[in-house]
Amino acid sequence: KEEKKSLKKIHAFQFKKDIVMKNIYFKYPGRKKLILKNISLNIKKGKKIGIIGGSGSGKSTLLNLILGLINAKKGKILIDNLNIEDLDLTNWRKQIGLISQNLFLFDDTFEKNISYGDARMNKKNFIRSVRKSNLSSFVKSLPQKEKTLIGSNGIKVSGGQHQRIGIARALYRNPKILIMDEATSALDYKTEDNIMRDL
Repeated sequence: KEEKKSLKKIHAFQFKKDIVMKNIYFKYPGRKKLILKNISLNIKKGKKIGIIGGSGSGKSTLLNLILGLINAKKGKILIDNLNIEDLDLTNWRKQIGLISQNLFLFDDTFEKNISYGDARMNKKNFIRSVRKSNLSSFVKSLPQKEKTLIGSNGIKVSGGQHQRIGIARALYRNPKILIMDEATSALDYKTEDNIMRDL
């Protein structure tokens, strides 16, 4: 009885407090060199943090550990004091909005690309996500507004617009946690600053 209760609690888990990494070590199979060595981190809910490092320094590896896509060789990742390995990862990932540099856009309308995965688009979420990703003026300039087709993988939009659509898609779901993996690399400084201040 107690075991079932505990399992149900982990499956129904909702993020409330913090993500804690304790003495994390990681290396990829077949490689001798550690990508991450003795990393400890405490990320409080509601706080913004930036992880800076050169190419191959382990930034994306760190994010993949938080997503539960890979497991640490040594150390612990605690989500609200629960070991990430004990959580239902499908439920955990649903609470995370991930914006990566290599976002795929569909040969569909602007609004369908942003509300992707939602059979019945929520207009309120759509307007909020477009505003926060600094896309409102762009949408108004389109020939058919949000109903405009953007072409296969966003061929009809610029690199910066492509990235902002990715940001809007993640924000549409109103996630508890937002992870941006070089998601603003194609944006000018002013646009990036506006978006970051509004998140």
